[in-house]
This record gives sequence, C-alpha cells and structure tokens, in this order.
Amino acid sequence: MQVVEYQTILFDLFPSIESLTEKPQYQWLNQIEVRKIIVYGREKSGKTELVRKLAEMFIERYGLENCNIVSSRNADLLMRSGLDQSKLVNVLVWEDATLQKIELDTASRFFRIRHLMTRRTGLIVTIVVCHRLHGIPIEFRTEPDYILFKSLPIGYDKSVVKRFVGTKGIRYLQEIIANGDRSKTLVCDCRRDQAQTIELTLAQRNYLGTLYPRKSNMNFVGKTIFFGWLVFIGYLVWSLISRLT
Repeated sequence: MQVVEYQTILFDLFPSIESLTEKPQYQWLNQIEVRKIIVYGREKSGKTELVRKLAEMFIERYGLENCNIVSSRNADLLMRSGLDQSKLVNVLVWEDATLQKIELDTASRFFRIRHLMTRRTGLIVTIVVCHRLHGIPIEFRTEPDYILFKSLPIGYDKSVVKRFVGTKGIRYLQEIIANGDRSKTLVCDCRRDQAQTIELTLAQRNYLGTLYPRKSNMNFVGKTIFFGWLVFIGYLVWSLISRLT
C-alpha cells in the first residue's frame, strides 16, 4: 500500500482557524466541530508515540495558546474535567481504554460533548487508545471519524477490521508486524470508507497533559485524625514519664 502525506487522508481532522472562529449566524447556534478517533495497536506498537505526534500537530496548526490537550486512563474524570472552556481546541485522550468500566453519565457526556461547552465555536477531538476494539465501551466506538491502526488485530476484531481496510490493508498490517516499522500507520476514514498509509516522524516534544484523580477530603481528614491521635499518645507518654521522674 502506497504511503501518502497525512493531509491526504486526515485533512478533515485539522479544520482552518478561520472556520473554527467564524461567529454563528444566530447567537444560540452551536458551531463547535467534533472529531472522534480510535487508535488501535498491540502493546509496544507505537500507540502513545502516535498520540504524542498528533498532539504536536495540533499545536503546530493552532498554536499552544489555543490548545488544551489532556490524557487520562480514567474516562469519567476525562469527561468531567478535561474540557477547557477558554481554549479554541480541546483534545481529550483516553489512554489504555481496553476493558475499562465507565459511568452512565460519562457515555452521555461523550455523545453530547460539544454541548458541554459554553462557547459556540471551536474544535473538540476525542482519542480513544486501545489494544482491542471490542474491549472498549460501545459508546466510544460508535461512528468514529477515523481509526488509526498500528498493528493487525486478531480473532473477531480482525474480521471487523477487514471490513474497514480490505484485504490490502490486512496485508499491510502484517508487513508492519514483520518489519517492526513503528513510523507507519494505516488510517481508515470511516465516513468516506477510505484507507491510506501515512508515515509520521517522532514528536519533538510531549504536549500531552495528564489528569489525575484528586485526593478525597476523607483522606485528608483521616490523616488529620491519625496525626492528632499520635500527638495525644505522645502527650500521655510524656506525662507518664514526668510523673515517674
């Protein structure tokens, strides 16, 4: 399969700034663009490297001051706290999504993600990183815009992937495994039913921010009580020693 420039297949992933900042005709109209991506690959196939490169490409396209790019292994946290209302471009990356459980509200937020924004213009990109297509919640693999393959699926996933990329795509993925070539990616444009191979260099800088769950107040309260208990015990011991001397 011939290698093409990424713009050939991913041109719709990077809308122009002019189109993203154009004021809606009506004040109530929501013109935020949404792109949904799945990155598939077995362990050590280069999935994280690919996501870092995509993050760098968004920064180069729209500028660091206009972008919010965050990743998390917790989809619930990502959907609740990942969006930055002040940024023109929001990129949310769900890392290691395979077999992760999600709350019902998280699925609802994913489907109406552009309506969670107070602004009316911009771009939201969701990236789900997995090593098993049918190991991620169905809500997150429904109607993706792009699927980026770093390796060949096996089992039931293989038959599903064949419908996207055809026999030629399957053969190419087999070559990736045989050659250990991590720079090449098979991209499937699900809306146009097209598949192309792209080659990307490694990212020069890591722009991925990471969201971590906040420590609960109960942990703080528990530590305070424990510290107070230690002080009390120390006081009793000191009092006992003072009386004995």
